[in-house]
Amino acid sequence: MYIDKTYDNEYYYQYHKTMILQAFLGDLRMRKAPSVEIEENEIICKCFQITESTIRSYIAKNNVTEVQEVTLACEAGGNCGSCHILVQLFIDQNKQKKLEENLELERINSKSTENKKGFWRTLLANS
Repeated sequence: MYIDKTYDNEYYYQYHKTMILQAFLGDLRMRKAPSVEIEENEIICKCFQITESTIRSYIAKNNVTEVQEVTLACEAGGNCGSCHILVQLFIDQNKQKKLEENLELERINSKSTENKKGFWRTLLANS
């Protein structure tokens, strides 16, 4: 970038020179910045430093259905509330997991019940 030195005002020249230098150095710092790795056990509630594993384990053990229950138990979401959406996501994921487990158990139970039928009942039921 070209800096015009014809200005009578030295302050103006120095100011712009400094701004250009800072922008250039800032750009260099950004290129050399190490990549940020996401932790496996990331802090979800920044206010109280509550991790994802703490929240998920409480939800799974106690079959929690509302964010307020998590807040009462481990304080996550008890201050600013910005983590409520993540806590609700964890609750919904737990509900889905439980539902899938129940459906799998029902499927296994229904197959075992079919196998317990006698030969003639199975044969006649299929005809």
